[in-house]
Amino acid sequence: MNTDKITDVIWIQTAFLGDIILSTAAFSGLKAISPSINQHLITTPIGKAALKDHSALSSIIGWDKRKGFFDIWKQVRILRSRLNRQSTLILQPHRSARSSILSRVLGFPVITYTETKLAPLKAVKVPRISLLHESHRVSLLLEPLGISRELSGSWLPRLSSLAMSSLMAQKISSLNKIIAIAPGSVWATKRWTVSGFQSLIEIILRETTYDVILLGSGDDARLADEILAGLVDTKRILNLVNQTSLDELRMLYPKLSALISGDSSPIHYGAAFQTPTVMIYGATHAALGFYSRSKRSEIVEMKDLLCRPCSEHGPRSCPLGHFQCMRSITGRQVFDALMRVI
Repeated sequence: MNTDKITDVIWIQTAFLGDIILSTAAFSGLKAISPSINQHLITTPIGKAALKDHSALSSIIGWDKRKGFFDIWKQVRILRSRLNRQSTLILQPHRSARSSILSRVLGFPVITYTETKLAPLKAVKVPRISLLHESHRVSLLLEPLGISRELSGSWLPRLSSLAMSSLMAQKISSLNKIIAIAPGSVWATKRWTVSGFQSLIEIILRETTYDVILLGSGDDARLADEILAGLVDTKRILNLVNQTSLDELRMLYPKLSALISGDSSPIHYGAAFQTPTVMIYGATHAALGFYSRSKRSEIVEMKDLLCRPCSEHGPRSCPLGHFQCMRSITGRQVFDALMRVI
């Protein structure tokens, strides 16, 4: 199998937003070496919004999985009717049974992982190597096409910046050099403590001339309010939690001096723009393959805790009840790491 005979590939990637951003390394890499191949992406609605004008992609189908296959059936039929069965290939990095069923419905040859649930019987399967970064693991699906592991390992996630809108320019008009802090995560044990963030922000404001913005979704609004409530001086802090669209993030990230985040999608957004990044790890571990690939990045973690990592995603609460993986990390530790990446 090689790229010479392929005219179209369909990527099925309906994982979390961070995973979708990481997959852009493979999209961009394939585009660079085989620009004539049309790449189609089936992803989540938020993934479609984030990558809506990505230069490597010819088309994107958004799939709201909560609505089942009914939500996507018409679009899949149209896509399937337009593509040649002899020269179209499905690349399936998402390992769920639902994604595998979609692959079978589409009916084109499939490359996926050996660990994929309900993978089509004739699918070409590659190992999902745990030691590699997730963006590289996605690119491994291209190995059966003759693309070497060494080459694909050099590919980085990529998003294009957007010109600053007048509204976003107005939002940040009072700020000078910007440190962004993204305190939230879907998984509770991936979140650093409120007191930790408060201590860090106090040090930044006291010992540097940087301004601080808080970033996050609506789910992070209460956490941001708690952090701000414990701070005396908030004049150089701008709370943008639940105040930025995906397009506005692409305007904002290139303007950041640095980003501080837990193990969550903001670090992958940052990597797509090579933003200097400090990652705070608790229940999870960088060795799981979801660290920032920004050239200037630092990890802050309690390395000597034998209970880490306690799961791939991080449970809702500490299984041992002490949560020392996060409680033991100090604001000064994170600040020192920040100074090293700036």
